[in-house]
Amino acid sequence: RPEAGVFTGWVFPISLALAALLTFMRVAAEVLTVSPRAGALTICLRHMVRQLASWFQLMFVAWGAFALAFTAVAPGYPLAEGDDQDERVHVGTGPAFVPVWSLFGELDWEGLDSQMELVPALLLVAFLIAAQVLLLNLLIAMMAEAYGAVMQNAMQEWKYEHALLVDYYRQTASATPPPLNLVRLVA
Repeated sequence: RPEAGVFTGWVFPISLALAALLTFMRVAAEVLTVSPRAGALTICLRHMVRQLASWFQLMFVAWGAFALAFTAVAPGYPLAEGDDQDERVHVGTGPAFVPVWSLFGELDWEGLDSQMELVPALLLVAFLIAAQVLLLNLLIAMMAEAYGAVMQNAMQEWKYEHALLVDYYRQTASATPPPLNLVRLVA
C-alpha cells in the first residue's frame, strides 16, 4: 500500500469516527427521551457531564501544578525504557507526565536520581492523595448530588424535554417518509 497522506492517514478516519459517535449519541438521546424512565436518566446524564467538565478543570489544575513541581525536582527523568532519545517526538513520557501515569500505577523509580529520590516520591504521594482520594471523592459527591437533584423532579423535567422534542419534530419534520418527502422539500 502506498504511503498515506496526513489527511487520508489519520485526519479523515478520526473525523469519521467522531462524526459517527456524535450522531449515535444524538439519536440515542432523542430515542431515550421518549421513555419516561430513560428520559429522566438521559437528563441526569446530561447534568453529570456538565459536572464532569468542571471536575476535569480541577484535575487539570492539580496535574499541572504537580507536573511543574516534578519537572523541577527530576528534570532528567528518562523516557520509557527501551526508547532512545532521538529527534522523534515522545508524547507523555517526560517528567511532566509522571503524575498522570502514577494514577494508573505506571512508575519508574529507577529513572530518578538517588540523592533526590525522596522529594519526587513525596510529590507523587501528595498527588495521589489529592487526585485519587480528594478529587475522586469530590467527583462521586458531585455525581450523587446531580442524580438526586434531577431525580427529585424527574417527571417534570422529562415532560418538559419530551414536549420540546415533540415541538421540534412538529415544526421541522413532515409526516411523509424520507424518499417521498423530496417532493415537498424541492417544491
